Amino acid sequence: MPNVYLELTLIDRILEGLAILFTVAAWILATVVYFGVVSPPSKLFVSPIAMTVAMIVFLWASRAPIRFYNFPVKLNERNYVMQYFIATRFTRVVSLIICLMSFCGLFMELEWVFGMTQGFFQLMMHIVLGVLLLSFVFYYIFAFRNR
Repeated sequence: MPNVYLELTLIDRILEGLAILFTVAAWILATVVYFGVVSPPSKLFVSPIAMTVAMIVFLWASRAPIRFYNFPVKLNERNYVMQYFIATRFTRVVSLIICLMSFCGLFMELEWVFGMTQGFFQLMMHIVLGVLLLSFVFYYIFAFRNR
């Protein structure tokens, strides 16, 4: 298939912007807590680092050429643009969801640091994992519907 270049839609820009926003917020929060706590934990920056790496990898993958993708349906001249569009949008959604998971992980660490574990962010982590599972289901539904 020939290489496809898709213009970023408003939704794509919002998804990428939210992923970047959550990453920057995680770095700011971790830095403020690190310098504001008497004995900061050593693994406070694990979530921001993981979030940054995942965001860079997934946002690069959302702009990768079509030959780097493995599609769940057979491509032909009719459907390759739509399949590429669905795959790049899915990649951006997964990037945002992974940033949310890391953000919840950071808040779970902060709950532990301040000794007020209430389990709210553990619940949020389960909800975000459920949303990740739903995004995979919707991706396959849209991919098979547009074959």
